Amino acid sequence: MELSIKQSGVLHGMLTGTAISIGIIIFGILLNTFNFHSNLTLLEKSSVLFKSLIILALCLTFSIGRLAKHRFFSPDELDGKGLRTDSDRAILL
Repeated sequence: MELSIKQSGVLHGMLTGTAISIGIIIFGILLNTFNFHSNLTLLEKSSVLFKSLIILALCLTFSIGRLAKHRFFSPDELDGKGLRTDSDRAILL
């Protein structure tokens, strides 16, 4: 599938945001922000993090992904015309 220039820009922004988020999570793990005992391994710290955030992440990913998919593949809403009034499909999602 050929992406338009605007779709490529949106995709680039999403990938940049994802990379920054992952970087912040890794940075937080390495800085020991929750004051874990120093004898915990990085794998154990990561396990605590992912167990704590998995349900929230799944819910947010599902709901944001559905709306983003609709807006990404709808040219009118990608151009910003959907900002004034949401389409019926976007409201349903």
